[in-house]
Amino acid sequence: MEHLGMKRRVRSMNISTALLLTTGLLFLGATGISMVLVYDAMQDQALREAALKERLLLDHNLAIHTYFSHELKPKLFELLDSMPSISEDYFEPSWMSSTYAVRQIDDYFKTLSRAEYSYKEAAINARSPLNEADAFERAFLEDLNANPDLESRSEIRTFDGEPYLVVLRRGEMMEESCLRCHSSPEMAPSDLVEQYGPNRSFGRKSGDAVSAISTRVPLAAAYASADRVFSEFAGILIAVLLALFGVQFWLMRRCMITPLARVQDAAAQVASSPAHLGEQIPIPAGRELRELTAAFNAMSAKLRVAYDHLEDRVTARTAELATTNVHLEHEIEGHKKAEEALQHRTYELGERIKELHCLYEISRLVEQPGISLDGILRGTVESIPAGWQYPDITCARLTLDGEVFSTPNFQETSWMQTADILVHGERAGRLDVGYLEERPEDYEGPFLHEERTLLNVISGRLGRIIKGKRMENALRESEQKYHDLIENLNEGIWAIDHEAYTTFVNSRMAEMLGYTAEEMQGRHLFSFMDERRVEIGKRELERRQQGIEEHHYFEFLKKDGTRIHVSMQTGPITDDAGTYLGAIAAVQDMTEQFRLKREYETLFREMLDGFALHEIICDQEGTPVDYRFLEVNPAFEQMTDLHAQEIIGKTVLEVLPGTEASWIETYGQVVLTGEPIFFENYAQAFDKYFQVTAFRPFPNQFASIFVDITERKRMENQLREALDAKTALLQEVHHRTRNNMQVLSVLIAMHLRTLDHEPTRQFLQGLQDRIDAMALVHRKLHRDDLTTVNVSDYIQELAQNLLDQYQRSPGRITLTFEMEPFELTIDPAVPFGLLLHEIFSNALKRAFPGEKGGTIHVSLHTLETGQRELRVSDTGVGLPEEFDADTASSLGVRLMTILAQQLGGSIEFQRQTPTGTTVILRFHEPQYKQRI
Repeated sequence: MEHLGMKRRVRSMNISTALLLTTGLLFLGATGISMVLVYDAMQDQALREAALKERLLLDHNLAIHTYFSHELKPKLFELLDSMPSISEDYFEPSWMSSTYAVRQIDDYFKTLSRAEYSYKEAAINARSPLNEADAFERAFLEDLNANPDLESRSEIRTFDGEPYLVVLRRGEMMEESCLRCHSSPEMAPSDLVEQYGPNRSFGRKSGDAVSAISTRVPLAAAYASADRVFSEFAGILIAVLLALFGVQFWLMRRCMITPLARVQDAAAQVASSPAHLGEQIPIPAGRELRELTAAFNAMSAKLRVAYDHLEDRVTARTAELATTNVHLEHEIEGHKKAEEALQHRTYELGERIKELHCLYEISRLVEQPGISLDGILRGTVESIPAGWQYPDITCARLTLDGEVFSTPNFQETSWMQTADILVHGERAGRLDVGYLEERPEDYEGPFLHEERTLLNVISGRLGRIIKGKRMENALRESEQKYHDLIENLNEGIWAIDHEAYTTFVNSRMAEMLGYTAEEMQGRHLFSFMDERRVEIGKRELERRQQGIEEHHYFEFLKKDGTRIHVSMQTGPITDDAGTYLGAIAAVQDMTEQFRLKREYETLFREMLDGFALHEIICDQEGTPVDYRFLEVNPAFEQMTDLHAQEIIGKTVLEVLPGTEASWIETYGQVVLTGEPIFFENYAQAFDKYFQVTAFRPFPNQFASIFVDITERKRMENQLREALDAKTALLQEVHHRTRNNMQVLSVLIAMHLRTLDHEPTRQFLQGLQDRIDAMALVHRKLHRDDLTTVNVSDYIQELAQNLLDQYQRSPGRITLTFEMEPFELTIDPAVPFGLLLHEIFSNALKRAFPGEKGGTIHVSLHTLETGQRELRVSDTGVGLPEEFDADTASSLGVRLMTILAQQLGGSIEFQRQTPTGTTVILRFHEPQYKQRI
């Protein structure tokens, strides 16, 4: 408020006063600034003069100090040393201490000059208490020893209420000549120690800054002189400025204020009386004032003319007002009629508002979340009375599918309105509205035309609501089924909005990335990618925004930071107008497939066998006629000398026109049947044999793995030729061996006929049997390679031969066999045959003496340990009680043990209950190299 009052006072101030005040303030400001600048200059001048005096005093005292230290003091010490009568402990400060001498001279100087100058060689722990440094001087001394570059420091200080310029400078440096008195009390003159004590000014070192020269110059006189000069200057300046201000005021009043006052007086006269309109003011000097005066004179003349025509204009306007008044009376009459119509319209609008409110209540019911259809119908019935002309006596009833909803006061009356509720074009229910009391007749009995319309609207809306609710229930069930289907899919489902924020993921999608569905909801798509994939993702989103659906592969970051490779079928989500709303993707985890693919690619590049992927080409009848190269590995290129860049995309008949039809037919069968195939074939185009494995990895494609077996085929041919030669030789050897053994057997038989000595006959008979057993081995050699013997056939024939030889009564001894198929090579077959001969011959000769009969059972099986087990059991008399295989001296037992060891096995003899013997042979099949 105070600020606003100031503004009003400024506005009410006349121009002359404002100009005078402004000019005065400017002069005062200039005077103040000038005086401040002059005062600062005088103060600086006083300080400079004080500094010059300080420097003069310092130089004077330093000269005394230098003379004393370098001239007087050394000579006095030399003189003192030459005088034996003077003790070394003698000390006189007046001529032995330069500091003392300078201080005394300074005291005499101040006495003579009566000046307040002060000179002090301040030191820490000074020898004389008069030279002891105060706090300001002590801080400077500490800084001197810490900073060798520091030379001086100045400050204005106050002593006894008076200002002084205090200047501190680097003082005396400790010299070697001074250490006698300052190093330690022991080295100093005893008189010095006695005078000053053993503690002050000792412990100095050469080169130490031990003192600071403190000079104090009084500033009171200098400041007083500056103030005096400043006062004289200020008086002169103020007088000059006042004179200038007076001259300026006179000129302003004469040249500007007086002419403006004339214009002001003329304007006041015009305002007070129209008689002064048109009077002219003399034109003053000055361009601006001349223009202002001329403008005022022109305005006054125009106002004179306008004023003279004003009465005519007033008469004309009065007539216009009378006409306007008549029109206004007519308008007022029209407004009264309009007001009556408005009141009627207001009543009608009130009724319409009630009807709209009724419809609004129904709409509000529908919009309530989770409300059932019954709730909507019940609320609708309760809302209907308020929408009719007489709500207090209105009742309503709604019937739907046999269910009735009504107001509590409902009853059948003579004044009823009815409307059918249609759903899908069929009558589903009925809506009844009635009055409980008679009312004046209108459009439909007591009901208004608008009430009929309202009833029809409500019934129509109820039909749509019922239809919508039923569809909503069906949709909810469908959505639940769809949701269950989505959640149970093995694929991930991921939906985003137009800004790429997640709006939906199913459990499978969240599981793939290691999150829960709630954690992913609302997160940006790019938060699941690294920086490089974000750029790719931006390009993919641009394609979705363009309406492009496509399948592609992508890589996301899981919650634990690992990466997951996925296959995505993506598409945009748009509204009916085609506006992009977001995108949705079906996602499959392809991490394992990508790993297998990388392993496959590594294997594909590094495998030593040739590999090629082809596409089969069929004719119109579906018969394979050619195939196209899709991919080959480096081994294939090296094996065939066909380079990938030259053959990929071409057919085999384009690359190798002479390719045999058998290759195309074979591969065609693999593609058509899906059955893999393994074969060896000769490729004439390369003059090589290949071992080929072909299979169908994809429809209409086959992959083939090639192994170059040309060298092996050449070796096989050479081996086959050598085998044929050796087979012929081996057949001849076996033939001659059988013949020789037959000759030996015949010779022994002829010799037996001539012998009567029974032991010799038995020995030769056993020898003949053993020769026959070995000959039988050679007869049983396999017919194909002459290297193996069928053991089961051999055992049966050998046992039968021996039985025929030893059994004199046919049928007395029976042979039974239980044997697995088994073959032995020639090397173990011979000892095996001899061992069988010994076992069978012993059983036939000793187990059934005289005419005793029985059974010999032979079994041959493979044990779980991999050993072969031969059991020969008889039902004969059994082994003697004293029989022990380990100590037996019988040649047959020892021979059987040796032969079993030769087979790498063992032999065991067991007694049977009640009678009989079992011989058990266990052995591993000897691993001999196959002989060709």
